[in-house]
Amino acid sequence: MISYFIAPLAADFFNEPQVEPIIRALSFIFVIWSFGTLPSILLDKNLDFKKKVIPQIIPRIGYGIAAITLALSGFGVWSLVYGRLILEVLSVLSIWPVVSWRPSYTFDRKTAIGLLNYGKQVVGANILIFFISIIDVTFIGRILGADNLGYYSIAFGIATLLTSQVSGLMGSVMFPVYAKIKDEKTKLKKAYLQTLKYVSFISIPATVGYLLFHWIS
Repeated sequence: MISYFIAPLAADFFNEPQVEPIIRALSFIFVIWSFGTLPSILLDKNLDFKKKVIPQIIPRIGYGIAAITLALSGFGVWSLVYGRLILEVLSVLSIWPVVSWRPSYTFDRKTAIGLLNYGKQVVGANILIFFISIIDVTFIGRILGADNLGYYSIAFGIATLLTSQVSGLMGSVMFPVYAKIKDEKTKLKKAYLQTLKYVSFISIPATVGYLLFHWIS
C-alpha cells in the first residue's frame, strides 16, 4: 500500500491536490488484483487460454457500463476510478470459478526458495521497466500540466496500440512455454529467436506505417 501513503507527495509534485484521493482510491486495485493473480497465472502456465475468455470479457463490459453510467451521472474523473475498481472486482469474481486451485495454509520452504530464486530476476526487470516507463509521463505532468499529459498519453496509446497488443499477447502465451523448456537451452534459444522474429515482422512495419501516416497527414 505504498501508493496509498505517497499520494500526498504525488499531489504536491504535480501541483494537483485532487490527485491525492484519486491515487488512494486506485491503490486498492493492487489489493483486489492480488486475489486474481495466481488463478490467472495457473491458467497461463497450463496454456488453458480458453478459460480466460469469459474472465477477460465480463470485467471490461462491466467497466464500460459502470464508467459510462457514472460519467453521464456527473461523477467526472471518478467515473473512471470507480469503473476500474469494478473491473478488478469482476476480474477476480469471474476467474475463480474456472480454476480448481484453492489456497491452503501449508508452507513448503524448498518451493518458496525456488520461487524466490526464479522470480527475483523477473521482479527486478519489471521494476526497472516500470521506472523507465514513467519517466516521461512524470516530467510531462510536472512541467506541462495535466491537460498536456492527457494529450500525450492518448497520442502515445494510439501510436503503440498495435505493437503493445501484439507484444502483450505474445508475452502471455510464450512466457509459460519458456518456463516449460527452461532447462533445454538450445530449444529455449530457438523459441525466443523465433518469437522475436515474428513480433518484429508485425511491430516494425506497423511502427513505420504510423510514422508515415503521421508525416503524410
